[in-house]
Amino acid sequence: MIPYGKQSINQADIDAVTDVLQSDFLTQGPKVPLFEKKVSDYCSAEYGVATNSATSALHVACLALDLKKGDWLWTSPNSFVASANCGLYCNAKVDFVDIDLQTYNMSAQMLEEKLIYAKKSNTLPKVLIPVHFAGQSCDMKRISELSQEYGFKIIEDASHAIGGKYLEKSIGGCQYSDITIFSFHPVKIITTSEGGLATTNSKKLAEKYRIDLYESNYIDALAITKPDIVSICTPDNTHFDITISILESKFKPKIIFLEKPACSNSNQMKELLIASNKNNVKIVVNHSRRFDGLHKTLQQKIQENEFGSLVKIDAVYYGGWQHNAVHTVDTLHFLFDDELEFETLISAYDSPYKNDPNLDFKCRFRNNKSIVYITSMNEKYYQLFEFDLKFENARIRIEDFGSRIFFEKKTINNMNENVLEKSNFIISNDLNLSAIQSAVKLLVDNLDFGASLNGCLLKDAVKTMNIIWEGKKWIE
Repeated sequence: MIPYGKQSINQADIDAVTDVLQSDFLTQGPKVPLFEKKVSDYCSAEYGVATNSATSALHVACLALDLKKGDWLWTSPNSFVASANCGLYCNAKVDFVDIDLQTYNMSAQMLEEKLIYAKKSNTLPKVLIPVHFAGQSCDMKRISELSQEYGFKIIEDASHAIGGKYLEKSIGGCQYSDITIFSFHPVKIITTSEGGLATTNSKKLAEKYRIDLYESNYIDALAITKPDIVSICTPDNTHFDITISILESKFKPKIIFLEKPACSNSNQMKELLIASNKNNVKIVVNHSRRFDGLHKTLQQKIQENEFGSLVKIDAVYYGGWQHNAVHTVDTLHFLFDDELEFETLISAYDSPYKNDPNLDFKCRFRNNKSIVYITSMNEKYYQLFEFDLKFENARIRIEDFGSRIFFEKKTINNMNENVLEKSNFIISNDLNLSAIQSAVKLLVDNLDFGASLNGCLLKDAVKTMNIIWEGKKWIE
């Protein structure tokens, strides 16, 4: 068998990794800026910014150069898909420049001919990504001259080319480009197992590039990028503190997209609502997969009484009552437009989240009085998040956060018995988008066209949070 790649790993490499594993930092520690400086110094570039992969580095480079919907990105057809996909990630249009048959690199002559035609048709690229195939540099001097004439930015995809030279200078010095990208995937010249790095001589671009590193310094990231939309999704209950700090910052977004408003009490919720109104920032909440086509279709069918009366629900969540049962409660509120009322606490036990136990409840809907069991799965076994909805004329099981659905309709068998028969659940064509696609579309449309966010705002999540806080009182 011919191996895809083979690496040379010596004891010094193993010792270096061991040193990091035994240090106080596994991510974003002092080794990262040291690595950035060593690479940028080697290439004679002013700045180096490390990423998790060259694919990410290309994507963020396009963002730093403000590539967006309606813009054109041109690259080489002789490359890995990431050289083109980075443009698609920014909703830009992608086209290709043919290669030189001697070098297999982008042909500067073909590029010039294509630019002449594109100027006439008003389709000039905003960003060009020449790829240094197999480590051999493209004709960057000529490409740079064309960029000055036609006004496009240049990202060198040097994934293959660290250590290479062009006109006696190291590739990555950005003499003829705005940004250069290196890859440290295992099949590249040197490897960090996975990884990428960008070099640039522009302080402004380097600062914009570092937004993905601002986990603990996101206020600086806001000042640099000034985004219209900020999404907050943290693994613990820090949503409240982070949201308040953003609302109090100088550079506020127009919309804050919260994975959940993990407020610990009603006073915090009031504070968020007041701060949101005061600063004219809309807070959108994604508790219940309310942006997902499956859930929206199911909500419509329930409201139209397509399945008959609700009989009983069994819902399972994992990972803390406030941490994940909040999604369960809000999903039920969203689907049935009805509020839950507690009847009996069945059990309580610790979860992985401090002061946030797993709680099992028997509940009823306030209006239709149907029984709802909300129970927890201990996360030490595995993660489980699902709904079993039993109606008069159908049964619907939603598993793995809505990634799987099982739909059965009531029918009469040859013994005249009421039984369930597997059927297809059809999602409405106008809702056939992924949850994230649907959410992004709604948020962007709101910025551009004033689309309605009713039903998705923080105030619409208050009734869910009230149930969550009430549930915790049962064990106090």
